Amino acid sequence: MIRVLLFNYSSEIGGAEASLLTYMRYADRKKVDLTLLTCGSGELEGYAADLKVKLLRAVPHMTFGIWKRDSLLKILFTHPLAVVDIVRQIFEIRAIIKKNRPDILHCNNPKSAVIGALAAIGTKVRLIWHVRDVFPKRSFAVFALGAISAVVKPRSIAISSFVFNSMPRNMQKRGQIVSNGVSMMPAVKGRQKLRTMLSIALNDKIVLCAGRLVEWKGPEELIKAMTPFIRSAGYHLVFAGSATYGNADYVHRLKMECMQYSVTDNVHFLGYRSDMGDVYAAADVLILASRREPFGRVLAEAQLAGLPCVAYEEGGAIEIITHNETGLLAEPGNAADLCRKAIHLLEDPILLKRIAITAQTKALTLWSPKQSARKIEEIYENQ
Repeated sequence: MIRVLLFNYSSEIGGAEASLLTYMRYADRKKVDLTLLTCGSGELEGYAADLKVKLLRAVPHMTFGIWKRDSLLKILFTHPLAVVDIVRQIFEIRAIIKKNRPDILHCNNPKSAVIGALAAIGTKVRLIWHVRDVFPKRSFAVFALGAISAVVKPRSIAISSFVFNSMPRNMQKRGQIVSNGVSMMPAVKGRQKLRTMLSIALNDKIVLCAGRLVEWKGPEELIKAMTPFIRSAGYHLVFAGSATYGNADYVHRLKMECMQYSVTDNVHFLGYRSDMGDVYAAADVLILASRREPFGRVLAEAQLAGLPCVAYEEGGAIEIITHNETGLLAEPGNAADLCRKAIHLLEDPILLKRIAITAQTKALTLWSPKQSARKIEEIYENQ
């Protein structure tokens, strides 16, 4: 039995956490003994407990609580006590590792990777980094990950070829690609539940955007680009996802933008939803408006649900969507083109149905959660 400590700094639910929960659900519990370590309490702990995964919790320290993608260098300069916070967090995690003596420390995101690697130095624990993000070349984050990995020599799991090719060379040498496993989400109450809640008629068209509400995922550009179609044809734009990582004011900003464009009645913000099967069932097309998406988990989920997708022709999206076969791809960064592609699908029911069927058939094979879990456990065994 391999004792695995799954380390995810945040206990909020996002794409990385959803993928981690999928692994927990399909892990071979005869081979692996799983424990989840988070800093602070949240929904992730509850879902993990439902899966009979043991829980450990560390106290979150201020600096890491505000550490967002690519901002560590800024924090070190703007927060005088940053170094103290970092050291305290590392020693707390180190104490947990030494007390519980796992065979493997599996770090689920970059923040966890940095803390976990430094905390594990001098212990016998084997280190695995699950790389789910793409950082700009020559950024401090890439430099830091490359420097730390040169010392601790972790095995790296990249969730896509796009992510793998962006990793520092020394990480690539000890890394491999394992696509996220994605489960089909059941539509318990079907197409009508969400539409009734939002007072949307069954014949009205819903364009869905699912995922965290953060700037790099493009919701502001999407609202602006969809406005002409909302005004002329009465389409509805629905956002399913919450603003997290200290970004709570962002939803208010987006709602103010809707007021500015006079589309408030047709743009809906659902927040985080645990019933995404019903949300996908209610929608007519899914738009992914983020640039350089590392994987695009919502694309795979939507395909499994039979919901056609549109995304930019870049990043992880091109590993999920084959243009005009399993979805449509738009010019990178051109939100107007993205929306035109979505409307084109909605106005061509034959193309819409063909893409939905083809994408769903392929997705059932490509994103098998059981196959993904077995590949991860092979890495455990060979680490």
